Amino acid sequence: MLARSQGAGATFVGREREAQQLRELLTDHRAVLVCGDAGVGKTALVEHALANSELPEALFVSVRGAVGLRDVLERLAFAVGSARPYSRGEAVDGALLQLVDGRPRTFVLDDADDADVREAGPTLRSFIESAGRARVVIVCRVPLSAGEAGVRIPAMRVGPLDDASARALVQELERVHGDLVGKLVKACAGNPGLLELTLRAEALALPAAGAAVEVAAREATSAGHAPVLGLLAAAEVALDEAALVAELGRDARRSLSELSLRGLVRRHQGRVELVPLAGRAMARTLDPSLVEAPEVALRVLAVARAWLDASGSADALAVAVLAATRGGKPEVALTLLREHGRAAARLPQTRLAQLAMDALGVDEAVGHALLALLAREQLRSGNYEELDATLERFANDRSVAMRLVRADAYLRRGRPSEAERELEGLENTREVRPAMAIILAMKGETVRARALLSQDVKRRDAEPKKRAKDASVPRGARRLAVAIASTYLFDDLSEEVLAALEPVLGDSAHAIVTLARMVALMDLDRIADAEAALAR
Repeated sequence: MLARSQGAGATFVGREREAQQLRELLTDHRAVLVCGDAGVGKTALVEHALANSELPEALFVSVRGAVGLRDVLERLAFAVGSARPYSRGEAVDGALLQLVDGRPRTFVLDDADDADVREAGPTLRSFIESAGRARVVIVCRVPLSAGEAGVRIPAMRVGPLDDASARALVQELERVHGDLVGKLVKACAGNPGLLELTLRAEALALPAAGAAVEVAAREATSAGHAPVLGLLAAAEVALDEAALVAELGRDARRSLSELSLRGLVRRHQGRVELVPLAGRAMARTLDPSLVEAPEVALRVLAVARAWLDASGSADALAVAVLAATRGGKPEVALTLLREHGRAAARLPQTRLAQLAMDALGVDEAVGHALLALLAREQLRSGNYEELDATLERFANDRSVAMRLVRADAYLRRGRPSEAERELEGLENTREVRPAMAIILAMKGETVRARALLSQDVKRRDAEPKKRAKDASVPRGARRLAVAIASTYLFDDLSEEVLAALEPVLGDSAHAIVTLARMVALMDLDRIADAEAALAR
């Protein structure tokens, strides 16, 4: 369809603020660009905005495939019902101006990316500089630059719907088009496996949409965008766009723009990722070496580390750890977990669990470290039900880290004998001694407990003050401070408790540090200080 009047557009939900913004732009300017990714709802927004305004009546004209101004002129003339848009010998640009400016209409030129109208700049400039009620809206995926348009045209970018609006759209589609769930059941022929697969895929029109995306993916691969596609497919989640471009070079930005136009990638708030259907299409179109090779994983690692260093993002840490593991660099993964404790603590426990399972299939050391981190976070947050499930599920994991978590869980529940059995056979190391000291203190042997920790305290005080890269207190330092403070708590030496916790006061968000400090402050009748500690 080359042209239509208002009223035949797509379902519209939400975006009232954007619609008002467009109306204001068209009140102040004769021409406006509306741009955004494929399928994001640009045309629907324009139609809704114009239908509820005092602007001239809208006429939508597709310029897809138009070659030159003459083609555009003929399409516009057909749309307005003019049989002879120009007379022989008349300049096309003059005839086009007369056609548009002579009618109080709002001409919406849709699909402008797919038209070859490079000579339209002077005509646009003449239209904008002339007086008249007519308006022109150019709908495109990539905004025209001032150089391309011949004049600066205000542009409005349309982004994706927020979650609430997207849900409302689905409900409206159900109202308009009928029982979507029933259609899904019918399409899957009642097959429960297909139903589950379709719902997990987060798309209802998988067969048709999947085929279209696969065609676009093949074309994009042939057009030289495979390196970017491979990196995004290997990452499996959104990456920081600036870090990705820095790793792959300036051509990556051009690739991302083209892939966005093709509807294969989603760009939002500085992040970029494959759309869900595109991720599945990559498995069928890309050479596996572009996704699964260790060197690709290391490039993902480089992107994630740059992102992590710049932002301290928990998402960046998760991507970096898994990429390092898959790239054959488990020692790097372990170092990242150790150096970015605060970012690790911000990872949701469900994400940590999935990360641990993914890593276990590649490198046991990294997998066990992540499992221990998960269990420790469950312990820290008091999520004992999930903690017990984790410890039971991985009961055969006898790594030092997991045994220490089990011991700490027993100690937290006041069961020192079971904690002691858990630690039997372990070397007397800095990592193990805090738990051993708390066991001794719970048995009343506080002097012996402090003696056990004294060498670690001397070593800590003699070492340069090191902090994790994200400014969090290293876990080892925190456990040592808490263990020392615990021995004094059992002896009711509250001043000594506060002194023992002094090195880790920057970690006041940690529940155990705060709790121990509050007990000591309240014992010293420093109620206001205890309340302040709790408030922090």
